[in-house]
Amino acid sequence: VTHLLALAQTAVIAQVGLGLLLLSSHHRAPDRLHYVYGSLSLAAVLAPWLYAPADRHRRLAWFAGATLVAGALAVRAYMTGT
Repeated sequence: VTHLLALAQTAVIAQVGLGLLLLSSHHRAPDRLHYVYGSLSLAAVLAPWLYAPADRHRRLAWFAGATLVAGALAVRAYMTGT
């Protein structure tokens, strides 16, 4: 489970990195809300690294929940970008 969470988090971070590359080459999304969803998904992935409790079961739940939220936000960002 931890490897799948790490893979999903890596995919979200890669999507944000790809978005930044597109932004740097002057490709813009039609809706500015796209950038909000992308930023929130990155924050959701990074939040458990800072705020998760020390207990390993609760920590895994934090990472799973944050990854689920980040994935939903990434899908929503994709939908606003098309």
